[in-house]
Amino acid sequence: MNELAAYLGSRGHDVTVITAKPGPAEVRHEQNYTVRMHRRMWFPALSRVGFIEAYSFAFTVLPRLLAGRFDIVQDCTFLGSLAAIVSRQFTGTPCIYWTNSLPLAFPYIRTISTGGKIHGPVMRGVDELIAISDFTRGCIAEKYGRNPIVLPPPVDLEHFALSEHRDHSRPIITCAAALDDERKGGVLLMRAFNKVKQQRPECRLEVSSRSSPELRAHLLQLLDPEYRDDVSFMAEEDLKNVPQAFGRAAISVLPSVSEWFGMVVLESMATGTPVVGTRSGAIPEIISNPGVGRLFEPGEVINGQATNVDGLTCAMLEGLDLSRSPQTARNCRSRAEQFSWAVVGPKFEQIYDRLTENKMRRRR
Repeated sequence: MNELAAYLGSRGHDVTVITAKPGPAEVRHEQNYTVRMHRRMWFPALSRVGFIEAYSFAFTVLPRLLAGRFDIVQDCTFLGSLAAIVSRQFTGTPCIYWTNSLPLAFPYIRTISTGGKIHGPVMRGVDELIAISDFTRGCIAEKYGRNPIVLPPPVDLEHFALSEHRDHSRPIITCAAALDDERKGGVLLMRAFNKVKQQRPECRLEVSSRSSPELRAHLLQLLDPEYRDDVSFMAEEDLKNVPQAFGRAAISVLPSVSEWFGMVVLESMATGTPVVGTRSGAIPEIISNPGVGRLFEPGEVINGQATNVDGLTCAMLEGLDLSRSPQTARNCRSRAEQFSWAVVGPKFEQIYDRLTENKMRRRR
């Protein structure tokens, strides 16, 4: 949302981001937009009963929407969008829900559920519904009977710069997925890396995401002892260097299932690094041809996790070979450019123009 605000601000729009945080309210003036951070109405203890922080945001944002004078309200949470629908009754301001996920068919995190009594009306009640992938669009159409526009979250091509120099004598396999979420496939990745090492002993694995000491110990226990020294976990303070981690890797891996999009796939490709991903969810929409990566079948999905070790192993080995091709880096970058702000940003503006024109016609 902040990247969208920065893009719109650079185009001359007057943009305000309304959000919440612990502690007193604060206003920040970024280069092209304003961020108003209000005191959040949530405490960590609420998570014990399944009340997650996003739920409280509706109560934070509603009075600000009623008091503000906006031409468009866009949100990426369903309860924030509910607040926008409620405020529309008084302000007439059109609202957009840019949804990035739906409830999964298998347990994910503990949350209070109303069985769709809120989610469904929000999906059907906003003026425009935007899905981040065709996979998400299809799920929304099937579940809620509405066919949304598909606009993916664009990749920052400047931040994730092209790199064409990699050490293929000691190739790095990187994974930037949040492996504390079991659905992301950390167990599968370690088991496949065991098998990759048997054929390509020079390979190294780098986990470029947040990970607790407990998670690291658990994942390392899945490896043969002789391979554990070839696995590294990026320190918290080094996470700002994820673009560089992608840029030096031979391949990156996203072995998760039911991804609504897969931003790390695009970020990897933007640096010129091919991606190995599961043939599941929206990942095949991005890894759309064998010149930018490899897909593998997830196998039986148990507790939300893919299990096809041999499939991932084969895809990683093929990906390592693909990385050595001189055309691969440019192919990956070209694919990422199709998801840039220059391509996707104007499509948001077209939606805003249409909704504001409709609002003006109704007033006449």
